[in-house]
Amino acid sequence: MDLNIAKIHSFAQFWLREYQELPPLKQCLFGRFQHICQALDFKMDSGESLSKAFPEMKSLGDLEVFERIVGKIDDVQILGNAIFSNFKGITYWSQESLCTKENQRWFCLAFARLAELTAGALQLHIACEAMTGDITRLEVDAIVNAANCGLLGGGGVDGAIHRAAGKALLEDCLRLVEKLPGKCGETGQAYLTEAGRLPCKYVIHTPGPVYRDGKHGEPELLARCYENSLRRAEEMQCASIAFPCISTGVYGYPKEEAAQIAVNTVQNFSPVSLEKAVFCCFEPGDEAIYRRLFARP
Repeated sequence: MDLNIAKIHSFAQFWLREYQELPPLKQCLFGRFQHICQALDFKMDSGESLSKAFPEMKSLGDLEVFERIVGKIDDVQILGNAIFSNFKGITYWSQESLCTKENQRWFCLAFARLAELTAGALQLHIACEAMTGDITRLEVDAIVNAANCGLLGGGGVDGAIHRAAGKALLEDCLRLVEKLPGKCGETGQAYLTEAGRLPCKYVIHTPGPVYRDGKHGEPELLARCYENSLRRAEEMQCASIAFPCISTGVYGYPKEEAAQIAVNTVQNFSPVSLEKAVFCCFEPGDEAIYRRLFARP
């Protein structure tokens, strides 16, 4: 029971973190939300129980009334049921209907209240491990590529991933780049493609910052690389992800500082689908840095 409430809390945080500005264009973990609610014996319907719970509302999605009453709702089951039912209702014909301002507001209000009601839940964390090896051989759901802003391959880990994945990855990247403003990626952002011949399902490409002196936004940009990569993985319901040591090669980021940012970002991330993160290092000395960080209280 406590674990499922913790999962609901993480899901509410996920929604609020991702969709304050733009709700999802796809189901985006809603099946997982349904599974969690069913594990708690929520009825998950829009029938008589919801009518009794919200007698003031002509329809479940009545924003004006919902804004007035949402702060008074104190039953996690009723609110979870309402969220799921409204999601089913407005996406029956078109998932793009989630993008209306009214629906965006409704869900943000609902999940904010759900997060409040479950605030005392256990905090979920992603289990972390470190290894020295070849990231292209890992059988995880997603691997992260330390890409450049061109997103079409390069040296180091980037080149190794493209060589191992084959032509299909380059073709995916070309299609991706065509859709981006300026036809290039942005430092700190993360972009997902399929994985070609790799054993993983997805490759997440993130351009890391070039290190100058640590006083030109490099720590924030590097943290953003890790956080945005986690977000892309969550959107695809990944359970496992592997990271290289982003920006510590030719981009010159000091290894100890970069590892600290990586570990802090992953450990402070509130997961929904992700369970494991692997820090895949090129050298044993890099792995030792991560293991020291894991051992700190």
